[in-house]
Amino acid sequence: MEEVYYRTWDQFKGDFWEHLRSSDALCKRDFIFRGQGDVRWPLEPSIVRLFPTERGTVLKRLQDDLLNEFVQGLRLARECVPESEREQWALAQHYEMPTPLLDWSASPYVAAFFAFETALLQLARIERREIAGSKDRVAIFALRRYGEIDSGPADRSVKTHWRGMGVQIFDDFNRRNLRIRNQRGLFTRLPYGHRHLDSLVEEFCRRHDIDVDGFLVKFTMPYSATIDAIEDLELMDITPRRIYGDLIGVCKAAVFTTKVSYYRQA
Repeated sequence: MEEVYYRTWDQFKGDFWEHLRSSDALCKRDFIFRGQGDVRWPLEPSIVRLFPTERGTVLKRLQDDLLNEFVQGLRLARECVPESEREQWALAQHYEMPTPLLDWSASPYVAAFFAFETALLQLARIERREIAGSKDRVAIFALRRYGEIDSGPADRSVKTHWRGMGVQIFDDFNRRNLRIRNQRGLFTRLPYGHRHLDSLVEEFCRRHDIDVDGFLVKFTMPYSATIDAIEDLELMDITPRRIYGDLIGVCKAAVFTTKVSYYRQA
């Protein structure tokens, strides 16, 4: 997978769309985005981290057990239970329960928010005077959802290739959930037996002699870009209060403001 490094937040903002257009994508809506606070992390659903040694049918059974417990808990709490399984998982995902889903956003800036949210927490382990020289980096993934690939099988549709990998990409219910709406959220789900989306894509592309960059691109920035990014995202109204809503958003916003002020004074 191609990895594109930007030294500053402004460099990322000024270039990443042009970089994606150079991959023969003609429309910004062809892409969805995911931010992660550590460049070393794979595209790994949280359910895999909950049961890191399990695979196959055992992991599937554990997933089923977890979802049944969640649905039973909703009923006991007299909360509305979504109709479909994937709506149930999506609801659980946005309240931080481990799930087989990876969440994405139609907005690269929302994805950047989540990457730098983690980075802001991680800055606590770095001396303020050493942040500029830190080698830690965030990652923002761009996943191409639509369009055509110039190489590989006769059918060049990106959407067809995702189906061939067994990867589900869905957003058909996001209007019913305020938090998903605020985050412009979408989800991917891997086929059973696979643990990492990036390794699945790379394996598929090797087998079919297709360029991985037609499906996934990874942008990275150093932790030193964190404060500039967060302050700029706030001007776009991409803040914890907006992203999370309710009292969770209020509490996270208080932490954000205090920590940004602390590091800005360094």
